[in-house]
Amino acid sequence: MTVRRGTGIDEFERVVEGRAITRTFARDRALTKGYALVRRTRQARRLVSRFGV
Repeated sequence: MTVRRGTGIDEFERVVEGRAITRTFARDRALTKGYALVRRTRQARRLVSRFGV
């Protein structure tokens, strides 16, 4: 389990008990998915420039 620096004791308790997990980590998941999109885009751009596809 990953806990942010700003996670309060109440929020941590909810996560440990399995309550409101979706709401708690929705922002983190959105950021992760967004960064994955950026990485895939950069990789595709490198492949195109390298192989001239």
